[in-house]
Amino acid sequence: MFIRDNKIIFWGTPHIAAQCLDHLINTGENVVGVVTQPDKPVGRKQILTSPPVKVTAEAHKIPVFQPKTLKNDDFYSKIADLDAKICIIVAYGKIIPATIINLPTELINLHFSLLPKYRGAAPVQRAIIDGLEETGITVQFLAQKLDCGDIILQEKIKIEENDTSESLLNKCAGIGALMLSETIKLINNDSAPRISQNDEEATFAPKLTKDDGKINWRKSAREIHNQIRGCYPWPGSITKLGDKTVKIWKSVLPEFSDTEKLSPGTVKTTKKQIFVHTGDGILELLEVQPPGKARMPAQSFLAGHKNLLENHSFD
Repeated sequence: MFIRDNKIIFWGTPHIAAQCLDHLINTGENVVGVVTQPDKPVGRKQILTSPPVKVTAEAHKIPVFQPKTLKNDDFYSKIADLDAKICIIVAYGKIIPATIINLPTELINLHFSLLPKYRGAAPVQRAIIDGLEETGITVQFLAQKLDCGDIILQEKIKIEENDTSESLLNKCAGIGALMLSETIKLINNDSAPRISQNDEEATFAPKLTKDDGKINWRKSAREIHNQIRGCYPWPGSITKLGDKTVKIWKSVLPEFSDTEKLSPGTVKTTKKQIFVHTGDGILELLEVQPPGKARMPAQSFLAGHKNLLENHSFD
């Protein structure tokens, strides 16, 4: 494979970042180093697991750096010694300090919103929860202030009615990877634009917490559906059914309307389906997880919890 001359350091951690890294490697970019988060215990057995970006880098024999802190002289020296022209950051997970930003290199950040809208850690999740029909992807020069750097490229993307944060992030990563390739060409040709952001138009997308997943059935069916989609796969959406806490993983808005106007949380079932009345409309539950068990289709949950559903409302 033809490898380009200009050196790149890639910063990222999760699967969506690994998608972008894999694209850059496979299109011949000269990635000389990767910075990612330390390995972490995962699952019930707490098995020490490498981040997806590390797995991708090692598969291509690219040096990997996993500093516990970025404010480290030894780490700084190693990054500086790589003499890269461009640093690309995709969902790395930590604030990049001024010592790195001030290196004689172009630092580029891929952010999944149409900046200055939805600055912060959870732009895709918050856009879905807020019921947006469209969001986007921004490539920007990194600045010390979070997501405030000059814009290089932007691309809009439609949010489908049943997109989850997982599915939409994957779409964004695929498009974003192509945008990174275009950005690298612009920088190498000294033609990358610098479009300043209007801070007065900024909105913020803070990291989700477990509280964001608590369902309030007095809200509308659409609001709850958006919440379930935005909180998938983390933190997941939870509700009470009797004395049990269950997770709602997937839902859909049925085509018929709420003609009975029952109290929010009231459950109606068929042989295969579970419907819940809300403050405005009905929501069909597609995938439910009872405590201590795996998530399951609504029909399976209905078969094992029919009495519970008949005698209790969601709360």
